[in-house]
Amino acid sequence: MVQHAARSVDNPLGRDGQHQVAVRAAGSEGCDMTSEPPQFRLTVRWADHHTAVIDVAGEVDMVTAPRLWQLLSCRLRGTSRSVLVDLSAVRFLAAAGLGVLVRAQQLAGATGISLYVVTGSSHPVLRALEATGLRSTLSVVRSADEVPANDLVDLSTAL
Repeated sequence: MVQHAARSVDNPLGRDGQHQVAVRAAGSEGCDMTSEPPQFRLTVRWADHHTAVIDVAGEVDMVTAPRLWQLLSCRLRGTSRSVLVDLSAVRFLAAAGLGVLVRAQQLAGATGISLYVVTGSSHPVLRALEATGLRSTLSVVRSADEVPANDLVDLSTAL
């Protein structure tokens, strides 16, 4: 299924404050949209011009992880001050997806952007983070409400 955004990622705020984002196939540049595997979806919501919330749904594996990395790296190199990766709708999180989160944390540290991984009650995500010890390495929260207020301008409008 091909989805198209009403606005570009560089000008992200649409009438409803959110839009679907699908990232080009691995090896291509930019944050434009193309098709996604049916079991995987990325959505970018904006709390304001500096706080991006990336919703991930489905399975994050070796096929879909490059798409997540491409979107995350765009946000972490852009104008975002804070990025939240919401994995609460993830049904499967493979090693490739965990690797993306580690790389994203490293890039966030290098660019001075706050990165939070929101797990919700997703057992596959919690289990993978616990088993690998990444829960203590990454900034992991159960909900966006746990993110320190100084890292968010107005997240309540995005949730």
